[in-house]
Amino acid sequence: MDDVNDKWEKFLNPDEIKPYLLFCSLFLTSYEILKGIIIDRPIVFFSDWSDLPDPIKVSDYEENVLSLDEKQRPLQASINWHQQNNIIDADDIQIFNRITKYRNTIAHRLLKHCVDNPIDDIGHIFNDIVNLIYKIEKWWIINYELEINPIENVEEIDYDKILPGAIITIQILVDIALGEKEESEHYYKKYIETFKKNKK
Repeated sequence: MDDVNDKWEKFLNPDEIKPYLLFCSLFLTSYEILKGIIIDRPIVFFSDWSDLPDPIKVSDYEENVLSLDEKQRPLQASINWHQQNNIIDADDIQIFNRITKYRNTIAHRLLKHCVDNPIDDIGHIFNDIVNLIYKIEKWWIINYELEINPIENVEEIDYDKILPGAIITIQILVDIALGEKEESEHYYKKYIETFKKNKK
């Protein structure tokens, strides 16, 4: 009976349940961002932007990406493509598989883990998501975007300070969802302030 009461107390306590639910939501969102990046980057790579509105060259994509997985699954094939091009390595793939396992656990058994057994190392796995996004996106910026859109004084770029847009997005979401009131409202207030200023 005491165990049941403890579970109800934990489930109904907003100080316990709310941060965990918010963090799980951020985890799932960030996972989908990572998954989208892995799948979308090869599609962009094999796209012919002169052939709009449907720029992807299906034959090239199928031959160079989908063929890397015997079942032609876009996610697995894209992972293999990233590894083939030395963007990620075998350790990164193991990390992604572990992330996916946690993602499935959270998505399908969220309530049970909230009450019975919260995932203690979810923060470490979340950091793995962020680090993998950063690794892929940094490679993409340096080896693709800067190649097709060269800029002046490229030698002055500090590659260690490159901050991909996906990382900025996740940081904003973390600040808004989990930050204290002032931190949580910072971006909104700045946006409204700038928007109103530009309207004058």
